Amino acid sequence: MQLSVKEHGDDWIALQCYKSSDDAPEDVFEKGFRLDELAYDEPELAFSVIKDVVSRYAESDLFTEGQTGAKQVLGMLGAGPLETLLGENGDRVIADVEVEARADRRFFWTLACVWQNGMSDELWARVQRIVGGFVP
Repeated sequence: MQLSVKEHGDDWIALQCYKSSDDAPEDVFEKGFRLDELAYDEPELAFSVIKDVVSRYAESDLFTEGQTGAKQVLGMLGAGPLETLLGENGDRVIADVEVEARADRRFFWTLACVWQNGMSDELWARVQRIVGGFVP
């Protein structure tokens, strides 16, 4: 059975509710970890799920002082599935990532949480140009 973009997003967010993935029940971990696997095997679907997760949070919860639930979840999204997507399939998705980051400040914020981890220097330079030194 093929899951919808929303279902994949729901499963990934459910996993983030645990202090550590080791604390999550096995079924929650397996369902939540699928987004990371999609980043390797189905980059277009993974990108759609990432955009869906980002869209669930208010911009005002990101560009504010102090910790918020949105910052926690989208920070993990950036340093997790989005970083994996760019490291594994960055050449395929970078143009779409650039467009999305310009169109949606929430996605821009999430992209700023990415580390180079597996990206070529050229691809990393493109990411850095997009975020322009912004640090969440």
